[in-house]
Amino acid sequence: MENPLVLNRPYELSVPTPPSGMGLQKRQFDCEFVHGTSSVRLLVNGFVKQDNLGVIRYSLPQEGKWSYVVRGDWADQPLSTGTVTCVSTSDTRYPIEVTSAKVRPLFTKNREPFFMSTYECNWLFALWMSDEQEAKRFLDVIKNHRFNAICMNVYAHACSWTEPVTPGRLVPPPLFNWGGSNDNPDFQTMNSEFYARFDALMDYLYHLDIVAHLYFYVWNKGNKYPAAGSPEERGYISHIVRRYQAYPNIIWDYCKEAYLRLDKEHIRHMLELIRNEDAYKRLLTVHDDKLIQYDESFDHLLDFHTMQIHHDYFSKTLREIEKRKKPVFTAEYTYEAGADLLDRTFQDSHSYEEYMLASWEIALAGSPVCYYYTYTAWDVIRTADVPRGYAGFEFLARFFDSFDWWNYSAVPESNTMVRTIIACAKHVEKPQFVLLTDKHGRFGLLVDMDRFRAEGEWIDIYTGERRVMQPGDFTHIYNSEITFAVCPFGERYGKLSHYLARFELKGNLDAT
Repeated sequence: MENPLVLNRPYELSVPTPPSGMGLQKRQFDCEFVHGTSSVRLLVNGFVKQDNLGVIRYSLPQEGKWSYVVRGDWADQPLSTGTVTCVSTSDTRYPIEVTSAKVRPLFTKNREPFFMSTYECNWLFALWMSDEQEAKRFLDVIKNHRFNAICMNVYAHACSWTEPVTPGRLVPPPLFNWGGSNDNPDFQTMNSEFYARFDALMDYLYHLDIVAHLYFYVWNKGNKYPAAGSPEERGYISHIVRRYQAYPNIIWDYCKEAYLRLDKEHIRHMLELIRNEDAYKRLLTVHDDKLIQYDESFDHLLDFHTMQIHHDYFSKTLREIEKRKKPVFTAEYTYEAGADLLDRTFQDSHSYEEYMLASWEIALAGSPVCYYYTYTAWDVIRTADVPRGYAGFEFLARFFDSFDWWNYSAVPESNTMVRTIIACAKHVEKPQFVLLTDKHGRFGLLVDMDRFRAEGEWIDIYTGERRVMQPGDFTHIYNSEITFAVCPFGERYGKLSHYLARFELKGNLDAT
C-alpha cells in the first residue's frame, strides 16, 4: 500500500506528454479530485513546469480517500486515474481563513484565532536565488522572532530611491521571471529556472509554516509587465495561481501600490481571473486599493482589506474596521531606520520607539502588524543586521499570544483623551482591560475606581519590562468619568513615553 498523503501538503502529478508537435504551452489540462464520502470536489488546473513537462500541483484539504482523473484537451479519454488516502499528522499545515466572530471578523488557522505578525521583504526571491543557504538562515531568524508571515514579490526589479552602490543591493536580481531581461523582456516565455528556484523558496516557507503574502504586481519597483488585457498578462496570472495554489500558507495580493493602477475594471477582471483559477479559494486582497476600497461591487472578490497609513494609526485603523464586515490589515505605516534616522535607504525613516508605538496602536485597534526594516524591506538586504524591531515585534506578538485578544474590542473614542487607547473585554463578570497610555495617564472609564481594585501589570512596550500594579496606581474623580493612572515608569522616552497596562477590576472595596 502506498504511503498516505499529508493533509494540505503540496504534491505533484505528472501529465503525459501530448502527441509529437503538440506543445503544452497553450493546452488545457487539469485534474478532478473527488472525496470518497463527502461532496467535496476539486478541479485543479495544471501548468507547464519546464519545456514540455506538465504537472498538476495539488494538496488535499480533507482526510480520507480521494479518487482523481487527469484530463487534457487533446485526448478524448482520461490521461490517468487513481486513488489516494489523505491523513493529518503532527506536521500538518493549515490555511489562513477569515472567520466571523463575536467582536469582529478574524484571521484564523485551523479554526483558531491567528495573530499575524508580518515581515516585509520584497526582494526575498532575489536573496534566495543569490544565496539559498543565507536566505534560509535569514528566514530562520525571522521565524525565531515570532514573525509568522512575510510580504514578498514574485519579482521586483529596482527601487528608484536606493543608491546604486549601496552594499547588499540585489539589482538586477540574479534571475528574471520571463524570457529575456527586464530591459528587453520576452513575455511569451516563462523562465523555468526562475520558477524552479521560487518553488524551493515556497517549499521552505511551507516547512517553516510562514504565510507567503504574495504580490503578483508592484507598480513602483521598475518592473516590466505584459500589456494590460493581453493573453500574456492572463497567462502570467494563471501560471502563478496554478503553480502555488496548493500551498496552504499562500495569500494572494493582486498588486502592491494598487492606487497606481488607475483602471478599476481591469483590477476587477484580474481579481475574477485569480478567483476562477484558484481551486482552493485562498485569501485574496489588494494592497492600498484606494480606487475600490469602498466599492461594494468588489466585496465578493476580496477577503480582507489591506491598507497603508502614515499617521493617526489607531483611529484610522479602527475606523476602517468599523466600516467593513471583514478583517483589515494595516500593512504599511512606518519604516525602521538603521543606527540613526539618516541611516536608511528610503527617504522616510522612523526610530524604533516610533515604530513600536504605531504597531501597538494598530494591534490594539484590531489589525495585524507589519514590520519594515530599511535594510531588508526592499532591494537592499543585509541579513546580518539584527535591528531592535525584531525583539520589539516578538514581544508584541507573544503578548497577544498570551490572552484572548479576539474577545477584546477597542473603545473608539478612547484615544481622544491625551492619546490613551482602551481595549476592553466585556465577556466576563468583571471587565478586563488593556490600556495604552502616555505619561499623563488620563482616560475615560465608566467605573468608580474607588469601589474596585485593579489587579494586573504595567508593561514597558519598548523593553518588555513588567511591574505589578499597586494600590493607588489609579485614582478616580468622584462623579466624573476621568481616571488618572500613575505609571511607575515615568518619562523614560520623552514624548514617546507610552506604557501598557493589562488589568482586571475586582472586588468591592466599599463592601464594609
